[in-house]
Amino acid sequence: MRQVKRYERLAAEAILKRDRLLAVAALFEHPLVGSYSLAEALVDDYLDAHREHVGAWR
Repeated sequence: MRQVKRYERLAAEAILKRDRLLAVAALFEHPLVGSYSLAEALVDDYLDAHREHVGAWR
């Protein structure tokens, strides 16, 4: 439960700041991900697929 709450807080911060590294850190914290390389791939794929809606991220 604490991991999911940490994920949620980091994800919200990542969205507000449009920060890719924070988004990766958020997904890494999620108990269903748990792998930094997987988190990176998921974030990169999401940002690439939805660039027109999410804009540029750092």
